[in-house]
Amino acid sequence: MLKGFASKRKWQERFIKIISADLCWILIVCGIFRIIYYSTLLTTLHSDSSSYLNYYNRDIFRGQIDSFRTPVYPYFIKLISLFGKDNLLRNIVSIQCIISFLSLISFFYTAKSVFATRRAILFSSLVFGVMMPVINFDTSIITESFAVSAIVLLISLITSYLQKPKIWKAVFFSLFVFFLIMLRPSAIALLPVLIFFWIIRFRICKNERKEFFFGLTASCVVVILIFCYAALNNKQNGYFGLSTVTTKNQLDILINSNMYKNGSDPEISEMIEAYLSEPETEARRLLFLQKIKNDYGKKRISDFITVNILNSPGRYLKRICGRVIYLGQRNIFTNYSNHKKTMLAERLNKIEMLIFYLPFNFLYFLLGYSLVSIVKCRNKLKVFPLFELLIWLMIIMQFAVAIIGAPGEYQRLIVPTIPCLVIFVFIYIDKYWLLISKQYSADKAKAWAQSSF
Repeated sequence: MLKGFASKRKWQERFIKIISADLCWILIVCGIFRIIYYSTLLTTLHSDSSSYLNYYNRDIFRGQIDSFRTPVYPYFIKLISLFGKDNLLRNIVSIQCIISFLSLISFFYTAKSVFATRRAILFSSLVFGVMMPVINFDTSIITESFAVSAIVLLISLITSYLQKPKIWKAVFFSLFVFFLIMLRPSAIALLPVLIFFWIIRFRICKNERKEFFFGLTASCVVVILIFCYAALNNKQNGYFGLSTVTTKNQLDILINSNMYKNGSDPEISEMIEAYLSEPETEARRLLFLQKIKNDYGKKRISDFITVNILNSPGRYLKRICGRVIYLGQRNIFTNYSNHKKTMLAERLNKIEMLIFYLPFNFLYFLLGYSLVSIVKCRNKLKVFPLFELLIWLMIIMQFAVAIIGAPGEYQRLIVPTIPCLVIFVFIYIDKYWLLISKQYSADKAKAWAQSSF
């Protein structure tokens, strides 16, 4: 019957082809699930939300820099506000949900490029599409939802380049890293990964010299733009960096770790001592951090932090290792958007807590095991699994930035790495499925490694 229907007209043939495609059914299933899940969530404001919503007094095109927030997400909000401010929050959430849903298409085509089995392509796309702890951020007024979609697009751009290297691709995805950094300053961890990519690509692909030159040049442009932004921030706000959030977080870490006594600025140390002499609350902590920044200036606080860390490197390293161990048994996933008080919302929340539990120890094991696997592939099969190594570096660098640069909320900070983690896990599931289907051999393993970049 379908064949007879399809033979009548070309558009009907196209229609049959579309509804028969794997991507179509993935989008339908995930779309229905997301609509149901979104219906249980409330538009949620967080402590950071006001700094994005109140960015209107800055104009990046006139060289006006906000010391606290980089401009991409505030300008995303500004763009949406052009269509009306009456329902601004609802409109922001709606656009975030749409962008998040469309990122499934990029993820699916990345999976098709990376995985050898159809099952890995389908299951990885479905898992990412219904991953509640990730899509939960779509209804929050913070950068996480937008950042997840942007990371998915970056991975898609990288796989597209690796499949068919082109100069414009090399330039575009290199410059796209700057967009990510201006969205979330912590994405600066991607910059050394990008430069590493071009150096390795230069060594293993001698026929891509032109692409390498343009890609590395674009990466250098990103570095220059970052320094220009930091210099402008220093000129206007007295802080040489992307965001003073880093300074605030590092000061918070020094106070919590009792490392503030090892500096060369007794006046600031005494102020911290006075603050700690009274009971601490979240509201009081935030007010104190703002007051100390206002009283002593960003540069003086930054110098105070630097000297303290340099004077106690062992203690600082111990604090980092302590955080890593502390997180070991805790869940990688978190839940930020508020749920409605309905039976459906409560049940979905229980399902989310039950299904989406993965301790950080699993992440540590996966990163260690995969590093051994990458080295083994390089030594035994004589191929370099560059894509696998890139994903490994993207995960570990973002995790390192979160642990080193923030006093808490690590699950929220590493949310943009979740697409990388899904791909990474399914790389090994894909190999296992090939193995049990008796299609996995030394020759095919080598071919798979090459085809997987």
